[in-house]
Amino acid sequence: MKPVLAALLAVAIGIAAGGDYVSLRRKLVDERRTVDTLWSDLNVALQARADRIADLAAGLRQFAPADDPAFTATATARQELSAALAPEDKIEAARQMDGALAALLTLAKNHPQVHSSAPVIRARREIAAAADRIAVDRRKYNEALERYNTSLTVFPNNIVAHLAGFHRDDAYFQTAASY
Repeated sequence: MKPVLAALLAVAIGIAAGGDYVSLRRKLVDERRTVDTLWSDLNVALQARADRIADLAAGLRQFAPADDPAFTATATARQELSAALAPEDKIEAARQMDGALAALLTLAKNHPQVHSSAPVIRARREIAAAADRIAVDRRKYNEALERYNTSLTVFPNNIVAHLAGFHRDDAYFQTAASY
């Protein structure tokens, strides 16, 4: 009778452990999916901001020389942002867009007639709105990424994460001064 009881106990423990494994794995998958979804939202916001910065550059072209380095910096940064695939690369490209925007704003200061240009005024307003959206999306993304990374380190999640192939993701989008 004791071997049968021991076998039943082993099966019950195995079933419970398997259920816990599946439950924890599902939780990690959901957290990873949330991070990916929020990254996608942030990526869309970054692209929208890049488009508005390009609109600003187009509005400034009528007031500044076409060969001004600010226009080249904007075009290059926008291409880098579009070509980047990994979050780390997108984040770096967004920083380049910050530099391009700063160059465009400096260019605008050097041409006082720009301040009455409707396309420039509209582009600057839309850039500010896009920056606000990026700030909100960046906060949500970083918080979800932190929850995911924390889940990977807590017992027994860390065992499930190791067995299921989940890895820490350190692609945090740090706050930049221009946002």
